[in-house]
Amino acid sequence: KRRAFRTMVAECLGSLACIEPKTILPVLEKLAKDDAEDKRLVHWTVGNAIKFAIGGHISSNDLSPFMPTFLLLLQEDDLAVKNVALLMVYSAVHHSPQLVAGLMKDQII
Repeated sequence: KRRAFRTMVAECLGSLACIEPKTILPVLEKLAKDDAEDKRLVHWTVGNAIKFAIGGHISSNDLSPFMPTFLLLLQEDDLAVKNVALLMVYSAVHHSPQLVAGLMKDQII
């Protein structure tokens, strides 16, 4: 039940990021850097929000400056966060490959 709420929040944040990227993306970036005790839930939600924003065709120009921070979610210890980060990358490769081109060399090799 809680996961469904987090997914709904992530969808809303992703949609808002498409509409108001200059307002929402800095907030999501700050949350992605959050180091609180329950950060895994926050990071999971941020990764999903970015995945939904990419699927919602957010402008690559707006999102690209923030992608290095969001790609750091791939290095999290929590498997759920890593999974959603991988899905975020998959969405980027599918919809806007330029978002991750050049940023993934260290992750792949």
